[in-house]
Amino acid sequence: MKDTPPDGREKAEEEDVTVVDCDSDDEMEMQEKEKPKSDEKQLPRFSVTNILSPLNNLARVQQQLLKMTSSPLNEHSLAFGYRPGGGLPASYFVTKKLPISAYDGEKTNETSEGDIFDECPFHLPDPWHKSVLKYVDVKHGYKAACAINETSKPVTQLVNGSIKLLPGKENFTCTARCLTYGNDKSYTAGNWSDIEGQVFDCDFVETKCELGDSLNRFLHMQIAEQKLPTKSSKMERSIHPDVHIIVIDSVASTQIIRALPRTVNFLLHGMDAVEFPKLNKVGSNSRPNMFPLLLGKTTEAVERTVMNIEKIEADLDGTTVCRKYLDNFPYIPFEYYEAGYKVLDAQDYTASVLIWPNCRGMKKKTAHHYYRPFHIRTRQDKELLRNHGSGRCRESYNNMLDYHSIFLRSYDNFPKFSYVSLTELTHDNSAQLYEADYDLYEYLLRNRDALNSSFLFFLSDHGPRFGGETKASVNRNEQKNPFLYIVLPERLRGSPMHEQLKTNSKELLTHHDIHSTLQDILYFQPATNFTEMDYKDFNNSKRGSSLLRRFEAGIKRNCKTLPIPFQYCICQYATSAVTDEKLRQKLAIFAVEQLDLLLQSEGVSSSCENVKLKKILSINQYTSTSMFENQIFDVTFEVAPPARGKFQIPVRLKQGKLALAGATFLRLDRYNDMGDCMSKGVLRSYCTCKNRVH
Repeated sequence: MKDTPPDGREKAEEEDVTVVDCDSDDEMEMQEKEKPKSDEKQLPRFSVTNILSPLNNLARVQQQLLKMTSSPLNEHSLAFGYRPGGGLPASYFVTKKLPISAYDGEKTNETSEGDIFDECPFHLPDPWHKSVLKYVDVKHGYKAACAINETSKPVTQLVNGSIKLLPGKENFTCTARCLTYGNDKSYTAGNWSDIEGQVFDCDFVETKCELGDSLNRFLHMQIAEQKLPTKSSKMERSIHPDVHIIVIDSVASTQIIRALPRTVNFLLHGMDAVEFPKLNKVGSNSRPNMFPLLLGKTTEAVERTVMNIEKIEADLDGTTVCRKYLDNFPYIPFEYYEAGYKVLDAQDYTASVLIWPNCRGMKKKTAHHYYRPFHIRTRQDKELLRNHGSGRCRESYNNMLDYHSIFLRSYDNFPKFSYVSLTELTHDNSAQLYEADYDLYEYLLRNRDALNSSFLFFLSDHGPRFGGETKASVNRNEQKNPFLYIVLPERLRGSPMHEQLKTNSKELLTHHDIHSTLQDILYFQPATNFTEMDYKDFNNSKRGSSLLRRFEAGIKRNCKTLPIPFQYCICQYATSAVTDEKLRQKLAIFAVEQLDLLLQSEGVSSSCENVKLKKILSINQYTSTSMFENQIFDVTFEVAPPARGKFQIPVRLKQGKLALAGATFLRLDRYNDMGDCMSKGVLRSYCTCKNRVH
């Protein structure tokens, strides 16, 4: 038996071979691998060679796992190699090979028998990998000592549209007004009026109460049901179940396991959720991942030249995305709105995903209820922000979940759809996720009955990009691998469709598949009472496949057959560290020059600091058995001041010539407002603006 390092990887006999990004630590550990301790218990594992071949000994591995732990493991956690108290070595994850679907069924330009990219080796990364342990908050949801400020408490309450003074506060004199949705960046404020005898028919009611020198201000929320006739009066909830999408920005599949243990436990065991550990992002940040989910369209090119397949250009370029309305595209919330669902939209970033940073989005109204008036108003007024935030030990997500909870209990006779995007929680700092565990768990527990008649999609757009955890070596993989849990309506749990969902959860998928699933729920499944599971081609695009159905038979799901840019692919192909310093310099300088040329080609280089190489962070070469004329390298570098930034890009070396093998330079560090002089979203992460205020 060969020596096995403590993290479960096999030591190569002839060269230093690792599984890309999954368990490699920082730059120095790429050069010097840990050796196993002689007295350490050696665990059964699979070789790198076997990883690249179909594995079909899942049952034996499950039996081994049961012997290794006294804690009970459910079937789903066994399938993905979880162990209470910590993740198993990567070598314990076995992917069951199943019939699968393709993006477009394209063939490579050359014969590639034995090509590593024909398979998708994937071992569940350890959520508690040693490189991330120092960032783990073991309190899991206990907030720092926080005393509620008495002056932040309201003296009023909103009851059935009427503002009432709380007991003991009857001496206050109050006025109130409605705040209603204007557009993504504005609201309409009604006239102030006395609260006596007044019914406020709006979702958000701002109050102002006075008693001597005391002034109390608050922003109440409700769901003011809209009674206008709609198609939904003809829709039966038993046939058209509620559908709710809750997105937490920037959270990885493994990250949520360590940060939200109570929430995940309740999802799996209290709501029979199905976990999808192989969701692969298809873009660098929120927009290029949420557009495929919400619109079924890409905003980044699918660069696949590394795999000898032609690049697929983005559906929507910068002009189409920002300067034109998107009403002609199948925007999922609007599709449900048009069908007759009552729709809620709640997003808490500076602008919603269709609008950011300065885009038009949808011209038509796409929801009956918008959270934007509450968000905008509290950001305009420091006192209101304090009263709904730090003054009462709350965060933005608490207010959003309260609003959503009210919505879940509204419209008893109508099907409901909601899209809730919690951005502020984790966008700028992944550490804040730990503090939300109790709140999210409590939200699900409190609303379980309301959600039992619903499809719930609980997911992220991509992994963490900012915060301490991004410094851990596992972050390179976590960035590409957002989390996804799907809860079926209670009546479908244990059904053949539920079993099919579990089967599909073991395969590689993208946000395109979620889009197709949402279309399937709305347009096709009601006709058969959610019993149809045959493969269906949605809109002849083959970009996504419904997760409620069997995937297309005979075609493997990997990064060659799905619309996944190579640089974001989570398949763990073998790589080896490049030690030839001359080659390292050549590759890094080329990558930096290409970044500079990109800024020049966009006509913005005069607004940006010059891009020069400061430091090579890492360079790895992909190991291949057939593409010997096409060497592929993963290049990570840092640019020199006054420019700022750490970037990653794949580079191809073929017949002595270098070329970029990715469409996007992946920014690995936080850039805040460094690129605010750029109007094009993607350039904000590339450009360090000149003459900016430091």
